[in-house]
Amino acid sequence: LAWKPIHTWITMALGIGWLLDAFEVNVVGNVLGVLRDLWHLSDSQASAIVSVWLVGLMIGALFFGYLADRFGRRKLFLITLLIYSGATVISALSPGYWFFLVFRFLTAIGVGAEYSAINAAIGELIPARYRGRANATVMNFWPLGTILAAAITLYFINLFPPSIGWRFAFALGAILALFTLWGRR
Repeated sequence: LAWKPIHTWITMALGIGWLLDAFEVNVVGNVLGVLRDLWHLSDSQASAIVSVWLVGLMIGALFFGYLADRFGRRKLFLITLLIYSGATVISALSPGYWFFLVFRFLTAIGVGAEYSAINAAIGELIPARYRGRANATVMNFWPLGTILAAAITLYFINLFPPSIGWRFAFALGAILALFTLWGRR
């Protein structure tokens, strides 16, 4: 098949999803020091935040990869974005460590689900001779998400007291996800 404008739209929508995934992966690392000080976390507790994230990614990718094959990727694209955005908003509102840990795990499940859906969508929706370029384009949104996470976190942590600034960084990620949800629809 030939490349059509819809393929550009699909590539950009997938790229923005990948950008958000990178944002979520990196924002927690950017605020970990703040959370550690605020909640007086031990090394093990701080490491657990990263560990539950990785476990959630694996579970989300495996479980939602299966569901996407069974029920279709279009529905799952919307559901995974809702899981991600809802759980990240609740993460931003976390009153303490344990609550935060649970909702970062749930956010990771949504992000892991995105991993499998994005790569499968490229294979299914992009013409064969353009898949490599489309995949490279989508993957190049990752560094943009990382840069965005660093810039936003730095901005909010310096603008507000640390006990509030980290929350804005997570909340902004959820707002960006809702715009992506609109674009994917």
